[in-house]
Amino acid sequence: PWCRHRRAAWPRRAPSVIMALRRAASRALSSAPTSARVARARAVRSIASLASGPGAATAAPRPTAAAVAWALPALAGAGAARAFSASAGVAERGSTVRVEYTGTFVDGDDKGETFDSSVGREPLRFTIGEGQVVPGFERGVEGLKVGETREFDVSVADGYGDRREDLVLEVPRDRLPDDVKVGSVLGMEAQGQTIPVTVTELGEESAKLDANSALAGRPLHFKVKLVEVEEANAHAEAAKSGALSMEELAPGDGKSFPTTGQRVTVHYTGTLASDGKQFDSSRDRGDPFSFNVGVGQVISGWDEAVMQMSVGQRAKVYIPSHLAYGAAGAGGVIPPNADLVFDIEVLSLD
Repeated sequence: PWCRHRRAAWPRRAPSVIMALRRAASRALSSAPTSARVARARAVRSIASLASGPGAATAAPRPTAAAVAWALPALAGAGAARAFSASAGVAERGSTVRVEYTGTFVDGDDKGETFDSSVGREPLRFTIGEGQVVPGFERGVEGLKVGETREFDVSVADGYGDRREDLVLEVPRDRLPDDVKVGSVLGMEAQGQTIPVTVTELGEESAKLDANSALAGRPLHFKVKLVEVEEANAHAEAAKSGALSMEELAPGDGKSFPTTGQRVTVHYTGTLASDGKQFDSSRDRGDPFSFNVGVGQVISGWDEAVMQMSVGQRAKVYIPSHLAYGAAGAGGVIPPNADLVFDIEVLSLD
């Protein structure tokens, strides 16, 4: 269905409403001063990119869509033992970053109130310079070092733009779902993207729909902490070389390394390198995973990586497809020829 309200489809008998909304959406996407990607971000209420966070994804703020490939620095040599790459740790143009943030209003009756926050969610991930977040947020993050916190204001022009009255539409009441009410958010699709429209008025014969972002016309304040930096070209380099690469997230004891056949217990989270989509996590289950390392009980990339890690160490491991599940993929969750990224922590050796 073109328009959705919860799980209710819009009636097919509303072509005039559909065309009016499509035209409004098209204007919103084409006339904004920034890229279409940022214009779409302005059409959602969270601060992120198209799918979730300032603007993951359509998720609120943290773009759940427009995901960017993981970028991990490659090892100097594929066979380098117990060698981990170190990120420069500075957010620069072209770098993929993860940030924690809280956004508050700077004027109006709700001055100082929080309108969005990553607290309780995964950090927002985006690439600087790709237009995945509003310009003011991007500039505020640029130059931060990992672990640093910065507060900054974002103007209307550098945020979600001015409120536009041409994005407020009046439609016949009988063209809307029966259970709609003031405040309901309907989803409309335009140019391949779903844009939320809010029901602002509801009469017996007509209703008004507002396609403006709730943040349109509002100057904003953000408090941001840089959690992680990934080098933007590292994934491509690692993929081209076909080598496994590792980035240390936390050091281990530096002494207790596993030997072939030894039982190892780890926590891990696995994601697709292509878009960052998570497919498995022992952390989410609260159930550590144990296996005998180096004897083929896991994919070869795991054996190679874990043999280089000491107890207590945590690393992000980029595993090319030929060291993972290859052309076969796995269980309908991992596509054929998929490169993978694992966040692995060695808990103990038996």
